Amino acid sequence: MEQRKKAREMMKGMTGKEKAEYIWEYYKYGFIAGAFVIGLIIYTIVLVSSRLEPALNVVITSGAADTQAISTRLEDSLLTQEQKRDYEVVVRHIPFEGEQIQAIVALISAAQVDVFIGNEVAFSAFYSNDDFLDLSQFHLPEAMLKDKYVVNFTPFAQEFGITSDEPLYLAVVANSPHIEMVQKFFDYISE
Repeated sequence: MEQRKKAREMMKGMTGKEKAEYIWEYYKYGFIAGAFVIGLIIYTIVLVSSRLEPALNVVITSGAADTQAISTRLEDSLLTQEQKRDYEVVVRHIPFEGEQIQAIVALISAAQVDVFIGNEVAFSAFYSNDDFLDLSQFHLPEAMLKDKYVVNFTPFAQEFGITSDEPLYLAVVANSPHIEMVQKFFDYISE
């Protein structure tokens, strides 16, 4: 209290510029810290509010693939302009080896994988645990109505450079939260 009175008395005889210099000199670190905290809060709000929700999650575990091209093309084919403001198609290439296997398991457990593309080893690791849906529940052409669908030589795989020296199988993860979008995906790749 006493300190405030002294500061107020001292500032009475100062000009506006002198008052501003005095305040800056004694409170600049508080102003800088406050500005930093406000900036951090604004940055966090913008980051969280501008993040798109996944409409479809695709994981490719084997071979080579241009994930950005696949993602862009699927967004253009599966999402309306209005949906593109809020949703995105996420395509990840995660090799099925070492610690990456744990990352794939975590994504599947967290319902962040809808479509799985992998070689026989990767496919079998999850197929034996009933992690994949039976493809017969989807509206598919006869050639695709198998538990596992080889994608290597499909127009879809050729268009996006999904290549491998061994067969790559496509499956739908059992806990997929985007079943309607998976059907749209199948409609697109079977055209």
